[in-house]
Amino acid sequence: MSPEPKSPLQDAVDIAVIRACNGRHGRSLIALADKASARREMLREITAAASESGAILLPLDGTDGKAPLVKRIASAAEQVLEQLPESGMTRRVLNGFKRAHGLTAQPVPLGETEPGIADSGMVSLDVPELLAELGKAAKANGKAIAVT
Repeated sequence: MSPEPKSPLQDAVDIAVIRACNGRHGRSLIALADKASARREMLREITAAASESGAILLPLDGTDGKAPLVKRIASAAEQVLEQLPESGMTRRVLNGFKRAHGLTAQPVPLGETEPGIADSGMVSLDVPELLAELGKAAKANGKAIAVT
């Protein structure tokens, strides 16, 4: 029995993951839908396709208004780092991010951070730097990250 053919969306996700693994993320995938139900279905399909392609998922669904954005990003970054064995520097960057944004119950010693990267306390500067470091760690482990 032949495998079920992939949808155009699954093909697009596969291509985006392969491009990201090869360091060519400049043409990533952005998908839009008009209705909330269509967005949820498309997100489920993209998530499944990205997972099947071997990407590490970084879930940042914008509809979850329960937690502040920086807290959701830090939590998702923790999940990503659990899947990356060689991520010492990125762990320190995340520690600095959490320290700068008041997301730690205990003070984080400066020696457990990576000063100057994602630790300004400004979300608009720190989030891109944190995501870039996560991407570097994923690439070093032969993986791509899919932000969903």
